[in-house]
Amino acid sequence: MPLTEHGQICIAKYLPPLVFLKKALQLDEQSNIAAALNRVPGVYMHTGSFNTNRITIRGIGSRNLFGTAKIRAFLDEIPLTNGTGETTLEDIDLSLVNNIDLIKGPTSSAYGAALGGIIRLNPDWETQGTALSIDNTLGSYNLQRNVVQYQYGKEGFSFRVGLNRMHSDGYRANNEYDRLGFTVLSSIKKERQRLTLLFNHIDLKSFIPSSLNETDYQNNPQRAAFIWAQIKGFEDYTKTLTGISYQTNITSKLSSTTSLFNTQFRSYESRPFNILRENSTVLGARTKFNQAFAQANYLEWGAEFFHENYDWQTNVTNGGTMGTSISINEETRQYLNIFLQSKWAILENMFLTAGVNYNATNYNLDNLFSANNQNSSGDYSFEPVVSPFLSAYYYPSFSRANAVNMSFYGIVGHGFSPPTLEETLTPDGVINPDIQPEKGWNFELGTRGNWENISYNLSVYTMQIKDLLVARRTEFDQFLGINAGKTTHQGIEFSLQSKHQCGFGNFNLFLIIPTPITDSNEFIDNDDDYSGNQLTGTAPHIASAGLLFETQGRQIIYGNFNYQLVDQMPLRDDNSVYSSAYQLWNGKLGYRIMLGKAWQIDAALGVNNLFDERYASMLLINAASVGGAAPRYYYPGLPRNSYGSLGIRYFMP
Repeated sequence: MPLTEHGQICIAKYLPPLVFLKKALQLDEQSNIAAALNRVPGVYMHTGSFNTNRITIRGIGSRNLFGTAKIRAFLDEIPLTNGTGETTLEDIDLSLVNNIDLIKGPTSSAYGAALGGIIRLNPDWETQGTALSIDNTLGSYNLQRNVVQYQYGKEGFSFRVGLNRMHSDGYRANNEYDRLGFTVLSSIKKERQRLTLLFNHIDLKSFIPSSLNETDYQNNPQRAAFIWAQIKGFEDYTKTLTGISYQTNITSKLSSTTSLFNTQFRSYESRPFNILRENSTVLGARTKFNQAFAQANYLEWGAEFFHENYDWQTNVTNGGTMGTSISINEETRQYLNIFLQSKWAILENMFLTAGVNYNATNYNLDNLFSANNQNSSGDYSFEPVVSPFLSAYYYPSFSRANAVNMSFYGIVGHGFSPPTLEETLTPDGVINPDIQPEKGWNFELGTRGNWENISYNLSVYTMQIKDLLVARRTEFDQFLGINAGKTTHQGIEFSLQSKHQCGFGNFNLFLIIPTPITDSNEFIDNDDDYSGNQLTGTAPHIASAGLLFETQGRQIIYGNFNYQLVDQMPLRDDNSVYSSAYQLWNGKLGYRIMLGKAWQIDAALGVNNLFDERYASMLLINAASVGGAAPRYYYPGLPRNSYGSLGIRYFMP
C-alpha cells in the first residue's frame, strides 16, 4: 500500500492529495515498481514486460497503446516525460529511489497541469556516514538483479555512487531483458545554500514478445507474437540523465531553487514493419521562489522551460536487417510552464490553496527524406492553456477535542494533455489543423483522519474530459489522431489501516477499495456512436488487502502478505470484448540482523501469484485485425514465481 514508516498512509496538509511512498518498495521484489503503485487507490500499472508498461490514474492514460501518457513524472527536478508527453518510469532502478510523491489529477501548478497527475521519484540526498552495500536477487526465469553502492556523508556533504545490473530470460519467447545502470548523487550544503548533482546512465536491450490473440493467450501464453518472433524484434538504447540544482534562502522567509537538466537518448528498434532509429537531446531549466508568511502560509511562483531536439529515421527491414531509408525527420519540441501557487489560513482551522499554470507548447517538423515523396514539414502550436486549481481543507474543532485527527477537503482543478506530434499528422503526413489538446476538470471531495491505531482515507471524485484524443488505426502501422468527444471519470476511493504494537513488534492491516465508475458521455468516431459505454481499458472495481509485520531488536523478522482483485474491463470502445477479472496473492518473508556495529545482513524470500492465476497483466485496447488475423489484446501475466534476495551492508568507521 502507499506507505511511510510502518505502512501508514500520509497526506500532506493543505496540499492536493500528495501521497508519500516510503518503504513501500521494500515490500516487493525490487525489479519493478508496479506492485507498489498498484496498492495506491486509483492507480493501476499495466505490465506487459520489463520495458512495456502503462500507468493510469483514475482511468486517465488508458487509451495510450504501448506506454504511459497524460501523466508527468520527475526524478527529483528532472522530467522523465519527453516532449511527446510519454513517461518511462521502468528505466529507473529502485535502488535510486528513497520515496515517491504522487498527485492524482490536475491539482498542482508547480509541476504542470497533466490530466492524470504527477509522479515524482525522490532520491535520498541526506547520506550520513560511510557505507558499502551489495544487494543480490535471484528469481524465476533466470531473474538476476545486482546492486553495489558506496556512500559517504558528513555534515554539509554527501556522496553516493551506485552500479546496478538486471537480467531476465523472460517467461515468454523473445523476452530476454538486460539493463545496466550507473548513478552518482551528491549534495553540498553550507549555511543557507545547497547544491545537488544527479547523474544516471542506463544501457538497455530488451527483446519484444508483444501481445497475443485470445487463442494463444489461453493455450500457449509463453509464445511471442508470430511477427515479432519471426524477426526477433527488440529495442536497444542508452539514456543519460543529468541534473544540477541550487537552492538558497535569500532571506529568512524567501527561498529559491533553480535546476538545470539534460537528457540524452539513443535508440535502435527492430520491428516487423520497419526499423526505427531515434536520437533525442533535451535541455531545460526550472526555477521557483517560495515566500513564507505567518501560520505556515506561503506564496510560490516560478517557471519551467523544456526544449527537445528529436531526430528519427525509419528503414526497410529485411528479416531484421536494416535496408533502405523510408523516412528521415528532425523534430523540435518545446514548452513553457509558468506557475503560481499560494496557501492561506482563512480561519483558525480552515486553509485555502489556489494556483494557476500557464502552458505554451510548440512543435516543429522538418521532413528531410520520404520514400513516397510526401513532405510533412511544418510548425504546429496550440493556443496557450491556462489551468487553475483551488482546494480547501477544514479541520473541525471537535476532532482535536476528542483526540481524533480528522480533516475534510474539496478540490477543483483544470488540466490538459496536448497531442503528440504524430497525432497532429494524417497518415499522408499532412498536419491536421483541427486537432486540439485534451482538456478536463477534476472535482473531488474527501476526508481523512486517524484515531488511536486506525487511519482512513475516503474520496469521491469526478473528472469531465472533453476533446478526447483517440488514436484511430487506419492501416498496419498508421494511426490518425482525432478528438472524439467527452468522457466522465468518476469514482470512490477508500483505504483503511489498522496499526498495532505488541511485545515482539509491529503489524499492520490495510484495505484499499478504489471504485472507478467511468463512462463516455459523448464519443463518436466516424459513424460509430459509443456514447454511454464504459470507458475502454478501465476496471470498474479494484481492491487490495494485506498484512505487514516487523519485529523489534537487533534481529528482525519482517514480512507481508497481500491480495489484489482486478475486475474485468472493456477492450473495445463498443464494449463487445472484455478481459477476465483476476485475483493475485503475493507474499514475502525476511530476516535482518546487525552483526556488531559494522555489518548488517538482510535476507528474504518471496512468492508472487501464489495460486498460479492466469491473467493478463497488460491489455492492448481496440486491437486491430490485420490481414484477417485475430486481434492481439493480451500480454500474459507471470504464473507463480519466486525470488530470493541477500543484502550485505558494511558501515565503515
